[in-house]
Amino acid sequence: MRAWSRSSLSFVVVAAVACSAPSLAQSSPLPPPAPSTTTAAPMPTSAKPPPPVESRELRVVVAGRPAIVVTPTTLATQTPVSSTQAGGKAKQFAVRALLEKIVGPGARLVAVVDHEGNRAVVDAALLASPDVVAVVWTNRRGLFKVGFVDTKGRRLDESIEFRDVVELQVSAGAVQ
Repeated sequence: MRAWSRSSLSFVVVAAVACSAPSLAQSSPLPPPAPSTTTAAPMPTSAKPPPPVESRELRVVVAGRPAIVVTPTTLATQTPVSSTQAGGKAKQFAVRALLEKIVGPGARLVAVVDHEGNRAVVDAALLASPDVVAVVWTNRRGLFKVGFVDTKGRRLDESIEFRDVVELQVSAGAVQ
């Protein structure tokens, strides 16, 4: 026969009480689940959701022709406009030179469309000025922007800057 020690008896008594009182076990709430050992990165509350992937492509649309897709890699093959503002760090490219290369001579910018579908007509008088150059560049998120600079690459204070541009609408006719 085995001799029971004091600690063994207390285990047997606790086990017997737990088994003999089923109503007590059913009415007691379950303990909360153990916290997960992996921690998820906190979601920033003020950040905008990322734009759709297709907004990292710029479509050049000419009436009656299929759209031409321009990517940041395509832009990198162009010669950048020198930028004296921002310490020369901004890589901006002349829209006119880009359009003449991919659409043909005489192509001119008519309108831009942003990622929400908003269309803005570009001022033809602004584009016709010899002291103004329309430029396109990508921001830190890889989205396209269109703006206007002078011949030295400085942004014009009074000009508009178009953000999150996904489409350039172009006229293929001769410049008037």
